[in-house]
Amino acid sequence: MIKNDVKDTLAEELLISIEGLLKDTDNFKNNVEALYKKYLGFPSEFLVKLPSEELESLFVHNRIKDYSKIAALGILFIDEWGFSTKDEMAFLKLKKGYLMLADIYLNKKENTVQYYEEYLIRVLNELSEYEVEVSIKKSMVDVFLGYNKLSNVDDLIFEILKQDTGYIEKAINIYEQIMNLPIEDIEKNSMTINEIKDTLEELKLKNV
Repeated sequence: MIKNDVKDTLAEELLISIEGLLKDTDNFKNNVEALYKKYLGFPSEFLVKLPSEELESLFVHNRIKDYSKIAALGILFIDEWGFSTKDEMAFLKLKKGYLMLADIYLNKKENTVQYYEEYLIRVLNELSEYEVEVSIKKSMVDVFLGYNKLSNVDDLIFEILKQDTGYIEKAINIYEQIMNLPIEDIEKNSMTINEIKDTLEELKLKNV
């Protein structure tokens, strides 16, 4: 049965167990599935295919809205990638883990997993090496923007526009946000204010 009371310690217990497995890399693959069943009550392949709303109904307490279990599950999905054969299921878990942590970050959802952002940054960099769905790329833009990783934002926006021209208004809005940043924040990303202005004008002309 899933623990879901107000003083729930499941997320903490799960994270401690994950840390233990990470120290025993030879046995990680053999024992990781047992963690899903012990702490979350379901096999990983079932959990990774559940929509976000259904995951929340399982693991987020109605009264306290603590997303610690969601964060812990996302971390477990991401950690599995490092020990996998990089197959389709492992990649699905990696993307799901990213989306779970990104949702917590972008929507400022309460959780007690203080280091979840370390995993979020790690998985962002990992996914940047692969082709992913345009919906995930859009989310990645928002997260990279939150961390002021402007060169990543710039690269992804033009990838997205090749696949979805309807994104142009959002792209314009993002470049307008960047224009309002301190110049030093722009320049430390190896960009200039003039480059941003030129890109913004180019996008506005295309949106006429």
